[in-house]
Amino acid sequence: MITESDVLFYIKSKLGYPYTKIELLDEDFLNYINKFTMKTFSVLAPDEALLRVNDFDNVVRLEGNMSCEIFDPTGREILRLVKVYTGTTMPAHYVVSNDVDGLMNYLMGLKMSKMSGQWNIHEISYTFKHPNIIHFHGRYPTEGVIHYQRMHTFESIPVILDEYFLDLCLADAMILLGAIRDNVRSIDTQVGTIEINSDFRDRGETLRREVTETLRERIPLQRFIDVIGN
Repeated sequence: MITESDVLFYIKSKLGYPYTKIELLDEDFLNYINKFTMKTFSVLAPDEALLRVNDFDNVVRLEGNMSCEIFDPTGREILRLVKVYTGTTMPAHYVVSNDVDGLMNYLMGLKMSKMSGQWNIHEISYTFKHPNIIHFHGRYPTEGVIHYQRMHTFESIPVILDEYFLDLCLADAMILLGAIRDNVRSIDTQVGTIEINSDFRDRGETLRREVTETLRERIPLQRFIDVIGN
């Protein structure tokens, strides 16, 4: 599990600290990362989550219409609705444990059952309005699973993607420092005058572009296979 301390150590060591002066404080880096870098990473490699349609603590039907509000139990921002699965009772295990891969395997088996005529799956039509409203067309489901994508936290980033997140943080840190250093050519310090590297911002933008392109290739926008829809 990656931590804020890990991110700061990675950024500052790559920038040459403590032998190179860094114009921004730790909280400056973390504020930017939490507000912007985390959002970029989450859009490219979102955290998947599941809710039952009849989870009344987190799925609130709006009175007098065919809409509901969904709330992530951890309070994180919902980025995208992937699919509302209805027509059969979904095993509670997948929702309680957020076992998205387990649910995918279950739905693959359901697809095979549908093809062989063992199941009658009724599609339901809906639209999603950011940040958290689902409007159903025709009928409101009483059973099913809502699959959505949400913002990451430091704790939720998969270990296999740590490297990409750290490099994305480093890239944004370089861009921030580059924006400052574009305005000056040198800095006077106690150990002498430091000449500013004029291509610092460009290097950060190049690294950011490389990381985002790699993530787009590695993780499809909708990695969850739609095994029931058309």
